[in-house]
Amino acid sequence: MKRFSQIYVFLFLHISVFGQYTPEAYIAEYRPLALRIECEYGIPASIVLAQAILESGYGNSRAARLRNNHFGIVHGRRRYASVEECYEAYAVLLSTSKRYASLFDIPLSDYRAWAHEIQNCGYATDKRYARKLIIIIEKYLDY
Repeated sequence: MKRFSQIYVFLFLHISVFGQYTPEAYIAEYRPLALRIECEYGIPASIVLAQAILESGYGNSRAARLRNNHFGIVHGRRRYASVEECYEAYAVLLSTSKRYASLFDIPLSDYRAWAHEIQNCGYATDKRYARKLIIIIEKYLDY
């Protein structure tokens, strides 16, 4: 328990003192939220975190810091009262939009297929978007 507490103290101090997340700190803070999104909406937690990491620069982008926007969502509401509200809006967007319906035919465990299909559905214009998500997942999320 002591080691666990030391890690969180370090993460808190790093975020508080330096004002920026490290990849590990971001994941430690938002993994529980991503897991809730997976359970409630059927979107893999690994994809949720990878997209949030990529779109927000580990929570350090201007949009993330000033508007709690961790997913680069530009239509509709652009400012969120909390990061949790932003994650929820992202999950609702993916789970209710016909544009993303094909995602839910893919098994939760197949993060590679999810990454490619998110790109195919047009979430981002970057032609390397899927590859970037896969790299983040394999580097930081224990896959």
